[in-house]
Amino acid sequence: MISNLITKYLNGNATEKEVELIFEWIDASKANKKEFIALKKAWALTEVSNTDKDLAWKALQNKIPKAKPTKYKVWIKYAAVLVLFIAIGRLVWINTNQTPQNQTTLLF
Repeated sequence: MISNLITKYLNGNATEKEVELIFEWIDASKANKKEFIALKKAWALTEVSNTDKDLAWKALQNKIPKAKPTKYKVWIKYAAVLVLFIAIGRLVWINTNQTPQNQTTLLF
């Protein structure tokens, strides 16, 4: 229960009543005060490390050059279109130049 309140407090989401409950818990004993201080230090270190990670990630992304399409990929596109036209031309050629081999003539 108190750990949830402390988490809300450290994230800045606690209500006034919840803040009062936290401070009452802290004032109740020295062990509570030590635990709160330890949690607050851990939270602060976590926040700093997350911020550092975000900044480092953004810096790394800025250093990576934007990928340009390679000539190889462009040539593959042209080759695919060329193969497609050749295949269509071949089909048309085969269908127009076929001579019927078994032609029967009906005489009346």
